Amino acid sequence: MASLTGYQRAALIFITIGLSFLTTEGVTMAEPVPNICEKLKNLGYARSNHIRLYGEQFQLISDPFPYETGIAIQVVKHDGKDPRTVKLPLPVLKMAITKSA
Repeated sequence: MASLTGYQRAALIFITIGLSFLTTEGVTMAEPVPNICEKLKNLGYARSNHIRLYGEQFQLISDPFPYETGIAIQVVKHDGKDPRTVKLPLPVLKMAITKSA
């Protein structure tokens, strides 16, 4: 396995048996994925809301859900065409994990 850079290590997210493990420079925080998804909804990443992500404006058509090695949402652009799945960036997930319940 190739050696990872510091940035790559900081960006690793593992979902195992319903737990999300966020590893940042040797610090590991564990939180159940449903809790993270609920916190994301409370932060505005909930169905029918509008967000700006990756430089584009979207309408959310789903609540956050586990996807591949992270958490994603279903979105459409304002024209309502081409629904797609967008993974949430690490800073957003970190914000949800560190947010008080």
